Amino acid sequence: MLNLKGRSDKKSKNIIGIIQSCLILVLVILIIFMMIQISWLQGTARVINYAGLVRGATQREVKLEITENRNEELMKYLDDILSGLRYQDGHYELVKLYDKEYQEKLKIQSDYWEKLKTEIEAVRSVGYENTDIVNMSEIYFKMADETVFAAEKYSEKIATKIRTIEILSAFDMLCLVILVIVQTLMAMKMAVKNKLLEHRAYTDAHTGLPNKSACKELLGNKEIIIEPTACIMFDLNNLKTVNDTMGHLAGDQLILNFARLLRNVIPEKDFVGRYGGDEFLIILNGQYSYDDVWLKIRKLLNICFRKEFVALGNKIYITATVGSVSFPYDGTTYNDLFMSADKALYRGKQKGRNCFIIYNRALHYKIDTHTNHQMILYEMMNKLFDSFDSSVNFESSIISSFKLLCDFVGLTNVNLVFKDKKAITYTTKGEIDISYEILDETHQEVNSQRIKVVNNYYELKDQYQGLYDICEKKKIKAFNLLLLCSNENEFGYIIFIDHDRKRIWQPDEIALFVYFSRLLSLNLEIMTLKSKVK
Repeated sequence: MLNLKGRSDKKSKNIIGIIQSCLILVLVILIIFMMIQISWLQGTARVINYAGLVRGATQREVKLEITENRNEELMKYLDDILSGLRYQDGHYELVKLYDKEYQEKLKIQSDYWEKLKTEIEAVRSVGYENTDIVNMSEIYFKMADETVFAAEKYSEKIATKIRTIEILSAFDMLCLVILVIVQTLMAMKMAVKNKLLEHRAYTDAHTGLPNKSACKELLGNKEIIIEPTACIMFDLNNLKTVNDTMGHLAGDQLILNFARLLRNVIPEKDFVGRYGGDEFLIILNGQYSYDDVWLKIRKLLNICFRKEFVALGNKIYITATVGSVSFPYDGTTYNDLFMSADKALYRGKQKGRNCFIIYNRALHYKIDTHTNHQMILYEMMNKLFDSFDSSVNFESSIISSFKLLCDFVGLTNVNLVFKDKKAITYTTKGEIDISYEILDETHQEVNSQRIKVVNNYYELKDQYQGLYDICEKKKIKAFNLLLLCSNENEFGYIIFIDHDRKRIWQPDEIALFVYFSRLLSLNLEIMTLKSKVK
């Protein structure tokens, strides 16, 4: 039925499109025809005007001849006008009217004008008393009148055609407007349908939460996270038992009640989705500290463990297994966090369920690793995390982590420039002195990740002359510049430099830089807090 309806809608659209095209074509033709008729009407008006002039000028010429005042110019003027009216020539830009009645009247008038001219010559020879000039001029005046009337009738025909075209054009445009309205209504109807279909495609029909497709779309976002974020996976423990002992309807009711519980506890701005049959995904964005996330999960678990759910008249107590991760500790993208949370959840199931596992990179990162590449990346992140050893000098820890990064990514220099102008550098190509002011100027225009990626230092030439000159002098080919900050504190900048080659930084490399900068910022924040306590 849906397929047949879809075909019908498509056929209707095609028919409307064809009709619309035809109406537009007809409208264009009508407009062109109208323009031609208007042009003819203008020419006809000029003809009527000059035909009237002939009528009056001839009477004037006769009067002049009677009074013995010859006017050869007026005679020539009349000859030219009549010739222009008949043959579309002369100096008056007159058009020839293709009307049978008008042409007949004009020919009779022109022929009689030749006779009248002969009579004028007679007047000049023997005097008007001995000629029939007066009577002939009256006859000619009537002929000229008839010619003008015929031209006016022809003009009225053209005007009638124009009015008809106007009516047809108005009707055509009305039809087009109606079709546009119909198309708009159909498009609006289709948009509503598409929105409904999209909602259905991304919404779990049973719970009303975002479904697995919606969860995967969120997790597919490759942008690097720039704010504190937590990813939590919930798995109901005894759903299978409920389904087996009380039936699937009771199990469905249990899932619905638990979904409502999550949605009531988790703020509206945060994401709550049903990832699978008994699995739920929660993403907490924004101003949540590590402790906030811990307390929120603990609250949820306490509610779950203590709450008595009613399903089909049966009282049920449920338990859940939870896996949790937090940025920047356990990943840089939503997918990274999800994979780590899934590993923590898996570990919780291994331990016998009904527990809460916070992801620990050292213990859990090897669990169900999807690719060797990811394993290597996680190992590197783990090494960087471990490089900040509180038992050793902090500067030594930084130098050690810089060396790890240089060896792993293929860097020649890593520079840390603090806000107080102090600097820590690891290099294989010689020291590079870059002032905080130059870095601050360069960092004014950055992307949403607060990172300035430069694949080719020539990109700096037009806008950041100071940094360009340093790159030119020190033969720097490419670099990344990141702001070191935590909460409201800005500590300085960290620069990852490559002398050896122009390069296009890969997403994994950038993710690693961002992860390290956040890790370094976190440690700087801890040190700042410790110094304030002392």
